[in-house]
Amino acid sequence: RYFALRDLFLLGGDAAGKGLAGLLLAWAGLDLAWSFPILSSAFLFCCALALFMARKDYLPVFQGMADKKTLEKKEGRSFFKDWRGRMRAAFASRPLRVFGAVHVLTGLYAAAAGDYALPMGMALGVNLESMLFFGAGITLLNAFLGLLCARFATGRSYRSIYLLDLAIDALPALLFAFAESGELFLVAYSITRLKDSFAPISFAYLHDCFEEGNGLLYLGVLASVENGCGLVFPALGGWLFDRSPRLLFFLGCIGVVLAFLLASRLLPGKREKY
Repeated sequence: RYFALRDLFLLGGDAAGKGLAGLLLAWAGLDLAWSFPILSSAFLFCCALALFMARKDYLPVFQGMADKKTLEKKEGRSFFKDWRGRMRAAFASRPLRVFGAVHVLTGLYAAAAGDYALPMGMALGVNLESMLFFGAGITLLNAFLGLLCARFATGRSYRSIYLLDLAIDALPALLFAFAESGELFLVAYSITRLKDSFAPISFAYLHDCFEEGNGLLYLGVLASVENGCGLVFPALGGWLFDRSPRLLFFLGCIGVVLAFLLASRLLPGKREKY
């Protein structure tokens, strides 16, 4: 439920942003070519504001890290040796390796749906402003569906819901690949966005697969893998999209299916030690 409450604010803000972008494009006449760099610059302001407001929380953390490093020097220990040992233990964890592989296998479809669905919709004749308003409505709905899914998942298998979350992506990927009308595109777009309501349960399952003491380290490693995919796959997706949007989404579908098969075969049903 904690993750669902977090997503309530996260998705609510996302919905507000999409709605505002639609208003600026439709009524304010903001040029599309300039809208992305101008509006994206607001993110830097939000980051600076968040750092300033949370300074009382993170400054003691940095001070504690400095004190720990000083203590390690006095005791003759090496920070890098300790870090290297923890990383070796992390990569010895089978769930970590599997989740990392899932991130890689689903990375192409994530880039396709996130970065190239809207250009594809515009090519099929769907109005950009309409897509932004439509996406804002679905995102806002997801914010509340996540809470309902979290309540439903209480006492049930998080693993099953995580696998369902993975498997559903194959359907919109195929619909995107064979979409030749705006209506079919909107159906695929709706499915891939509404499926995000499973995200809090999937994240909770991922967290439960790791031991308490190493959870943050493992999540940090996975975040690095995801960020690496966020650099590679959008560029690869753009190259494929220029040649064939159908090929892009079809390859994304194959990656999703392989990720589902791998996860269903190797991931545990509850927290275990490996």
